Amino acid sequence: MNISLILTSQGGYENIKRLFASLEENIINSKNNSKISVIFVAQDMKPDLIVLPYHISKSIKIIHSERMPLSKARNIGLQYVNFPVDLIGFPDDDCWYPSDFFNQINREYNSHNEIIVTSVYDPCSEKYYGGRKFQKSANINSWNILKIPISVAIFIPIKSFKCLKVRFKEDVGAGNIIGSGEETIYLAHQMILLGKKATFLPYLRVFHENENAINLKKTMLYSIGFGYTSMYLVFFYRMLGVIPYLFFIILKGVIASFIFVCSPKRSLNYLIRSVSIVIGVLSYFFGKRKYLG
Repeated sequence: MNISLILTSQGGYENIKRLFASLEENIINSKNNSKISVIFVAQDMKPDLIVLPYHISKSIKIIHSERMPLSKARNIGLQYVNFPVDLIGFPDDDCWYPSDFFNQINREYNSHNEIIVTSVYDPCSEKYYGGRKFQKSANINSWNILKIPISVAIFIPIKSFKCLKVRFKEDVGAGNIIGSGEETIYLAHQMILLGKKATFLPYLRVFHENENAINLKKTMLYSIGFGYTSMYLVFFYRMLGVIPYLFFIILKGVIASFIFVCSPKRSLNYLIRSVSIVIGVLSYFFGKRKYLG
């Protein structure tokens, strides 16, 4: 099986070394079951600081570029995927993989032959990323597409060249005011317009450290993205099941802002989340979207 991973980064050399080390282990352990290639869009990075393990160096293509939003960088990476390929994935520079991960992916792909969504786990804190602890396998649909999938945990089967022509929405995702949701729109396009089934397999794990510090700006941008993406799914893909979850998250943020009133920053974080989601919803209809340089 051929697997292409599209990676982009604006720095974080130590994290990238950890990711490459985990990929090196997987290549060594693949037992010829999987051919893993990496397309690395290195944004404004010094070439001499990119250290490649031996086996990775044989199967990586590095594209140097200026700084840009995440979705635009991933679209550049997609242009370099060689067809035929069985699966593509989109790791963050600060995620990494268990040593036998791609052998497991290979087995599951041979059994399911569909989009695979894994869990995301922090082995340092022994907690699931973002509190997304789901124990049961499930089909991804309009009721859970905003709840379960995270970009680092999505693996898309490429059954025809048409699948590779799907692109990320470049005004959505990190680096934009609409700061999240690009992977959800991309996944929905593959599911709805190309007729692919997506299955969540919780026993497969991608590693990613949890973020413990409160970042109000990030909360705002991500929440705007959540609101905007919700409306995009409803009106473009007719995924009406996202509406109850959208209202639940808004209400949850408002209630939590009162519950944690004695912790001002935490209370404000929840309030910003709810208000920003509403802003994101409105931006789908009225907003102008700008790139944050």
